[in-house]
Amino acid sequence: MPFAPGSRVVALGESSTADRLSWFEILRHLLALHRPGDEISCTNLAVAGATTTQVLGGSGSWGFLRPDWVLCQLGANDAQRLGREGERVVSAAETARNVELLRGQARDSRWVWLTPTAVDEQLLAEFAPFRMSGISWRVKDHEETAAALLERPEATIDTLAVTRPTPEQSLFEPDGVHLTLAGQVAVVRVALAGLSGLHLRSVLS
Repeated sequence: MPFAPGSRVVALGESSTADRLSWFEILRHLLALHRPGDEISCTNLAVAGATTTQVLGGSGSWGFLRPDWVLCQLGANDAQRLGREGERVVSAAETARNVELLRGQARDSRWVWLTPTAVDEQLLAEFAPFRMSGISWRVKDHEETAAALLERPEATIDTLAVTRPTPEQSLFEPDGVHLTLAGQVAVVRVALAGLSGLHLRSVLS
């Protein structure tokens, strides 16, 4: 991985990152196991339910950490819809604007974006609490956010592709939004591959 000894690594995100068994927590333990003497600090600042707007509003609380690396997975809560055909909580245009502003809050850090994961729309439709509260998510909204992130100049890791439900397997809890442990492992695997690719490119350049 591209983290130098003594690096400060910060994660920004939502429940998919805040989970105590999240991809970032797995990454933290892998670093402790395989690079115990490098004193790489990993700080998880993800907040369940957070939108990009809310994280941007609290950027002053994490900017003082002066991270060397920021790993950011946001956008899923922006795409929450009020009703199946309702409006997004945060528009796609506003998400793109917030991402740009977030990047500006730590210009001296190296940023790596992780796209939102997929959702299982069949499980979502069957999950009574979401149906009763009138909220929903669509894969196409996450695809739109992923496409915008993949066009950015910073590195972006596509976690949507590896979490798409298939007839053989779904990596989601019964709500269709939150990942199982197997889903988190799938995300950390693609994250490790992406980070290793960054390291390889830096060595060859």
